[in-house]
Amino acid sequence: ILQLHGKDIFAQALVYTVTDKVGANPFNAVDNYDYAQQWMGYWARNTGWASSGSQQQMETFTLGNSFANGIWGSLYHNIYDYDFVITNSAPNSILPGASRVIRSMVFQDLVDQFGNIPYQQAALAGANITPPYDSATAIYKDLILQLDTAITAITASQATADDASDVMFKGNKDLWLKFANTIKLRILLRQVPNGDQTYVRTEINNIITQGS
Repeated sequence: ILQLHGKDIFAQALVYTVTDKVGANPFNAVDNYDYAQQWMGYWARNTGWASSGSQQQMETFTLGNSFANGIWGSLYHNIYDYDFVITNSAPNSILPGASRVIRSMVFQDLVDQFGNIPYQQAALAGANITPPYDSATAIYKDLILQLDTAITAITASQATADDASDVMFKGNKDLWLKFANTIKLRILLRQVPNGDQTYVRTEINNIITQGS
């Protein structure tokens, strides 16, 4: 039986994340962010073909109940991969910390799109097929803590052979720390409207103090 390790999963998990971000197929928005790209005016189809299926649903704003199933499923599948890397990597590797950064970003994407979602028990997979929903506000705040944990882990990590699996930053700790703080800032900005302004200011000051 082939035994997989975190380094065996990390690279493909990163590629999967990027594929969801940019869209694997600009004519099919059922499992990526193509719908958002078109609604915000970043992309538009040409006039050489008529819209149908999900493309037509986007253009006529007649989304069915199943439209977002692919987005939901693909993001949670991606989260499971990062959970595997976190628990199946060498303790001194950069991969667990880096995985926690991207995992936080993926959860943030889910909250941005759906609001309240399964979170605390969402990574149990088959152990709990009906996880409870957590509030968006609570998830955002916990993601900040997750990123703090990631920053600590990345700072303490050492260069290992696993760095070859990092197809994003090649094991560069400085870049991962900057990216972690960038995601943290983005999550904090989501909490500014009608949120706890003192909390947001404190966390932004923590970013400045950390310095990356």
